[in-house]
Amino acid sequence: MFNPNLIQEKGWHAEVAVHILRLALSGALDRHPRLKLLIGHMGECLPTMMDRVERVFSSYSRTHLDRNAARAI
Repeated sequence: MFNPNLIQEKGWHAEVAVHILRLALSGALDRHPRLKLLIGHMGECLPTMMDRVERVFSSYSRTHLDRNAARAI
């Protein structure tokens, strides 16, 4: 049977991960280096994506950020 709540529950982790990445890539974490983020559920899948984040955004991080995205997070 279709459960619409299941989609919402499974999508939450990806949504939080995307928002955290957006904060890091926008430079907000560089502008506020003492800002601490509390990310639930073992990092909302970000720890498993850090290698991929570094590969995909490495050139952007070098030109636009003070530190790479993984280090900022």
